[in-house]
Amino acid sequence: MNSKNLNILIVEDDIIDATNIKQVLEMSDNTKNVYVASSGVEALKMLRSTDGKLPLIPPYRRLIVLDINLPTMNGIEFLQILRSDPKLNSIPVVILTGANSDRYLLEAYQFNVAGYIVKPVNFNKFIDALTTLSQYWARAK
Repeated sequence: MNSKNLNILIVEDDIIDATNIKQVLEMSDNTKNVYVASSGVEALKMLRSTDGKLPLIPPYRRLIVLDINLPTMNGIEFLQILRSDPKLNSIPVVILTGANSDRYLLEAYQFNVAGYIVKPVNFNKFIDALTTLSQYWARAK
């Protein structure tokens, strides 16, 4: 894998949303590797080294696209664990969720998220939001 590639982890339990997000991110350009985890627990396993082996997701140029409403561990709980781990706490996180809640928004920003995007109902707006997100982070990192 190319070390210049952006490694994007989508943490989303809705398979249709995860597939759509992955497809849009992969289409926007070829400078990224896109991974999907259906839960916060699975995401943490993908991000961490185990038994001296490298993590599944390369430990450079990482970005997490996180849903709030997840099973077992919600997005805020995931952020709390991520930010308390010295090896993972600097990974930028963008919330992409259907949860249009001031409470979640304020909680997420307490964990230094890089953005909070409410999933648009209109599919074309959804694609536009993801394309903009992808283009920004491909250049920023």
